[in-house]
Amino acid sequence: LTIELLHSIDLVFYIFLIGGFISLFLLLKILSKKNWYKFLLTI
Repeated sequence: LTIELLHSIDLVFYIFLIGGFISLFLLLKILSKKNWYKFLLTI
């Protein structure tokens, strides 16, 4: 494995990580607007 390849793998990993956090945050905002979190808490 070359160092450049390792750096590109790190970059892809961080992009997925950041993208995952952003999508999770947006999902929580959408759910809180629809008050679905109250429904989830009752389960």
